[in-house]
Amino acid sequence: MSSMPSNPVERKLSGVICPWLVSARQLASVPLYIVCIFYAYTHDVLAGLVGFGLSSPVLKALAGNQGSTDAKLLTGITGPMLYLAVAAGVAWLLLKAVVTREDGEKRSALARSCRREFRQLEARLPQVLQEADPLPALTKMQEEIQTIVDRHIAEGSWVFNGLAPDIKDKVDQMFSQLCAQFGANWTQVPKTEEKAA
Repeated sequence: MSSMPSNPVERKLSGVICPWLVSARQLASVPLYIVCIFYAYTHDVLAGLVGFGLSSPVLKALAGNQGSTDAKLLTGITGPMLYLAVAAGVAWLLLKAVVTREDGEKRSALARSCRREFRQLEARLPQVLQEADPLPALTKMQEEIQTIVDRHIAEGSWVFNGLAPDIKDKVDQMFSQLCAQFGANWTQVPKTEEKAA
């Protein structure tokens, strides 16, 4: 978008609604949250292996079936497999330290919740935009967005300083699609907003 739209609905969409919806989508690509998801899945898989008693057969396979006890199996791991096992252990400890120190599991769960709340808003948007004057509903949605963002900033799960960085192209694309799909419906929109955005 090269200039500010003159229609108040378009201004609300391009300046407020679309940027926040796109920013919420970007939470899924925050490196800390990706690490936390990886940690959670690997933790559950490892716990499952131990719970099902599969850790001893894995050790036997790594050690080449040398001995019967876990301690003997561990001392039987040599060569590249030993380096791989040590590297995996160190990587696991580093991963656990990052997740624990950054309160990653809690923040990741809250970020997932935030994305879910924004998906609900986004799912409601087409219904709102079918109205002849969607401005009152968009203003209410703007207030809901601010409440959600404020809560997640306080919890530490909204990691951006305001809007997510580098989202202009995605915002423009979303705005253009919404205007093309619903713009003809906006027949009763006032020329100016009564309440400032």
